[in-house]
Amino acid sequence: MVAMFLAGVVPVVAQQINYSQQLRLARSSYEQGRLHELGQFLKPQYFKGGFTKEEALQGYQYLTLAAIYLEEPAKADSLMLNILRTDHYYEPNPKVDPAEYIALYNTFRTKALWNAGIKFGVNGSFYNAIKNYYTLDGLQSKGVFKTKIGFQAGGVFQITPFVYSLNPTLRRFSFAPELMYQSRGATETATGPTVFLQNTFKLNWLDLNPVVTYRLSGDKSVNALSTYVSFGPGVSYLLSAANTFVTTKNNGIGVVSGPDVIMTKSYKKLSYSLIASAGLKYKFGSIFLTAEIRAQYFLNNAVNPATRTNQDAAFNYGFTLDDYKINNLTGNIGFSIPYFNPKKKIKK
Repeated sequence: MVAMFLAGVVPVVAQQINYSQQLRLARSSYEQGRLHELGQFLKPQYFKGGFTKEEALQGYQYLTLAAIYLEEPAKADSLMLNILRTDHYYEPNPKVDPAEYIALYNTFRTKALWNAGIKFGVNGSFYNAIKNYYTLDGLQSKGVFKTKIGFQAGGVFQITPFVYSLNPTLRRFSFAPELMYQSRGATETATGPTVFLQNTFKLNWLDLNPVVTYRLSGDKSVNALSTYVSFGPGVSYLLSAANTFVTTKNNGIGVVSGPDVIMTKSYKKLSYSLIASAGLKYKFGSIFLTAEIRAQYFLNNAVNPATRTNQDAAFNYGFTLDDYKINNLTGNIGFSIPYFNPKKKIKK
């Protein structure tokens, strides 16, 4: 009977613990210098579901300070590690926290090791015809291009190799490679004395962009809003290319149209570009939201001169590819998740 009674009473007692009161008693003991008594108010089990996150941080801080003043460095290190694992963005307040406490914090690796996430958005392609080629005498002039909205999506990985550098400028640089699927297109119209050609480009690419990011505002990862610029090279691998044609001859008397013509072999597999971006990063909870605009300037002719002419396009629609540079303007949004692994710095 006694065992049954205790089994029913103990959970009730546990539920009646006032954790906020325990924290206030711990604060009072700390302020009165009774450092050895903190343990009775800040028991290990209280940090595993009893205290709120803010209460746990305060409790660990009192215990850490006590360990510092009682000259227990190993215990102080362990408690500081608990603080950093409780809140990856925790930073001491230099206006109120003791110098010894801040010095201990600075002996730990506290920044995110890397960020990984996704981004997606829309783009507009701007075709620049370098040189005109034609099969019909009525289409000797370059066509008129109108951008067609495309889309992109992919993953991004970001690492800041100089995050602990003493040089504040170096701390702002990050390496942020991306792997993106890109759909790019445009509509071309070419008008001659007896021929009107409308051509829609549909190109799909896989882009590898090993860009470098420079943070313009803020020098701490906890800033809610920061701005950045990115720059670097881009390599685009062509996955597929197709064109939709409508050729009108003799003032509308003859109209030729049909299914998409596969043009993949008429383009070079690889195209190279330079990238410049500007963006915003906003900390939302434990993730970062991003929004950016980007300009991509291609360096080479996208068309393969040896295979520019596709037989179906030439014979059925009177079309052959010009030499093109395909520049791109992009708008992206996305999010990334930082990875932390706080630990004691190694003294060199």
